[in-house]
Amino acid sequence: MTVKKPVPCSLYDIQGIQEWLDEMALQGLFLEEFTRQKDRAVFRTGDPKPLRYRLDPVGKSKNKDKDREEPYAQMGWKFVDWIPQWYYIFSSDNPEAPELYTDPQSLSVSMDHMIRRKIKTYISISLLWFFLIALLIFISSHSFLLNLLLWGYPQDLFYMILLPIITVIAALILAVNIRRILKIRNTLAQGLPLKAKKRWNRPLMLVIWLPIYILLLVVPRLILPSSRWETFSPENAALSHQWPTIAQLEAVAPSPLEQEPEADGYVRVNTSPFAPVQEFTYYHPLRVPQYPTDFSTTIHYIQASSPKTARWIYQLTLEERADQLKQWQKPTYVSHITDLDPFAPQSWPGLDRLEVASFRAGGQRGWTFAALRGQDILLVSYRTLSRWEDCLPLFLEALDREIIPQSTSIN
Repeated sequence: MTVKKPVPCSLYDIQGIQEWLDEMALQGLFLEEFTRQKDRAVFRTGDPKPLRYRLDPVGKSKNKDKDREEPYAQMGWKFVDWIPQWYYIFSSDNPEAPELYTDPQSLSVSMDHMIRRKIKTYISISLLWFFLIALLIFISSHSFLLNLLLWGYPQDLFYMILLPIITVIAALILAVNIRRILKIRNTLAQGLPLKAKKRWNRPLMLVIWLPIYILLLVVPRLILPSSRWETFSPENAALSHQWPTIAQLEAVAPSPLEQEPEADGYVRVNTSPFAPVQEFTYYHPLRVPQYPTDFSTTIHYIQASSPKTARWIYQLTLEERADQLKQWQKPTYVSHITDLDPFAPQSWPGLDRLEVASFRAGGQRGWTFAALRGQDILLVSYRTLSRWEDCLPLFLEALDREIIPQSTSIN
């Protein structure tokens, strides 16, 4: 019969593990092996008897170091198990069997290779971790900065801020571990015996790491919403500006619509200290009898807290829309487009910046413009027969009208 017991001390605590295994033998529990996680030990039950356990630091290779089994056996020590990259574990029921190491200095020398390997491993892990985090931050820096300014997705923002903090904490933990093993080596080199440290009653995974995991990874999911955007139906949304309708936009086309088509769509709104007004509007006509054309429209309006912030948000949203247009060129994409002319700067009286891109979708012409004026940012995409030069004045006229108070409740 076997029994599993949590290891009550750190693997750095050589004396503590040896004393614990000795005590288990007096309780009729004899070590079989350590689990792969090294947080539990498997014991074989039997009649209690005194037994001594000793840890022998792992050298350069397992096969070479296991050659010590035969001379150790002649000394009265039996090989029990090994903790990879840490120790070989030997036991002896002979109270007269000589110690594996006659003095602390000899044990210190034997530990040198293990210590160097551990330090090298910790440094390699730290460098790899920092590289991966830096790469992740570089890849997602655009979306992170935009999310930081707009507060659109709180959970993503929280975890992106948490990641560098965890990185620093992990580096500190590795530094503490390096300091700990160096302290053990120095103690032994001075000829001083090691003292067992304080034990714990539960595995550290349950006592420390699991609660931290729950606190950092689970609780935010319960408290923070995945998205702060609120969704409205077009008829119930109180927009900050009365944007031109499809009929108004097509009025400047070669063949104006006779009446406003019935449209479907949605409106999403959000707010943040850096951008108090954020609106994304999508309209799609249900039926236009005299036109087989798809007049789908998206209007993304942001009012920033200051002109400087507006310039920053404008550049980020412009880059995001440019990336979307590139993705839409893939044949497998639902909103597949062709003949893309990327964003190019344009001049327009009264605007700080204006960039326009054009494309074709399903054989139909479309365009996207991004406009910046003071604290106002406006991105419009439209598939139409109208030219963007004719539609832009309608949007600027709407932007000049008095702002309507924005709704704060979902209908």
